[in-house]
Amino acid sequence: MLNKKILFLLISILTLGVILAGCGDTKASKSSDGDKVIEFNAGHTLSPGSARDEILHKFKEALEEKSDGKMTINIFPQSQLGGEVQMQEAAQSGNQDIVFTSSSTLANLAPEFGIIDLPFLFDSLDEANQVLRSDAGTQLLELLPEKGLIGLGYSETVDRNVFANKPIHTAKDLAGLKIRIIEAPGYVETYKAVKAQPTPMAYSELYTSLQQGVIDGGDTSADQFVMDKFMEVSDYFSLTQMNYIAIVAIMSKDVWDGLTPEQQTIVQEAFNEASDFAPEEFKRQRAQYLEEMKAKGIEVVEPDLDSLKEATKGVQSKIIGSIPNGQKLFDTFQKEKENLK
Repeated sequence: MLNKKILFLLISILTLGVILAGCGDTKASKSSDGDKVIEFNAGHTLSPGSARDEILHKFKEALEEKSDGKMTINIFPQSQLGGEVQMQEAAQSGNQDIVFTSSSTLANLAPEFGIIDLPFLFDSLDEANQVLRSDAGTQLLELLPEKGLIGLGYSETVDRNVFANKPIHTAKDLAGLKIRIIEAPGYVETYKAVKAQPTPMAYSELYTSLQQGVIDGGDTSADQFVMDKFMEVSDYFSLTQMNYIAIVAIMSKDVWDGLTPEQQTIVQEAFNEASDFAPEEFKRQRAQYLEEMKAKGIEVVEPDLDSLKEATKGVQSKIIGSIPNGQKLFDTFQKEKENLK
């Protein structure tokens, strides 16, 4: 009996040791020369292989190179760490290091980011990317530290388009359609202005709802339309381009403050390299997926954008008035657009 008790005690001690060993700092491991390697956990909501995923891998490669292997990133795609709002909250509390998130959900923390949701704020992807990388975009990033976040900068800008059970040639074609959109004031008011029925719905329910005819369509980007298999339940992809989303790379301020100034510089420079790569990677994939749609029988429609602009022209002033310092922010964006001409 004594031997059994001793054996049980030994097993218990060994088990406790294993558990305690597993509860150590998961963000640091040893390199071959014995120095600690800092590991950042980064998440996003899109599929592996998407432009966002490729850009984050570019960030990882640049970080490892610039730090001589002393820093790296563990990448978690497809909402493995939660949705965008959940990941933002985790970063605020220091429980997640890096998030690639949309400007629309960041507006829940800093309403000023809602300026990017204005319909037809930009005339093209190139213009959007350049303006956001100017003082206009920087003034938004500067709002984040007081929210417990550091804005490393902008990744790709994404144009949102309508896929539906009918083609959209003019604003009138949207009238009456139940469209699943991002639940943000800029989007809601834009689709109300064209007399559509903006319908809030979890993204995970969108495919089945289209399949069952509960809704008529949704707004998304070309890559998501293909990668999430909406080609199976929708025959038309119309390049409405009424709204653009900026993808913002944010980092936990607690994590950032725990780095040395040299390490902070390395992280920022590595992201800057990924940011330079981002616009062309998104455009490359966008063109690729539009061609894939056509090859598989999807009608890619180029609507009369003037009719859409005319129908939504009253939305900008309405949304600007609801955003802190909205008019000043809008004027800064317009000034930067003029500087590009």
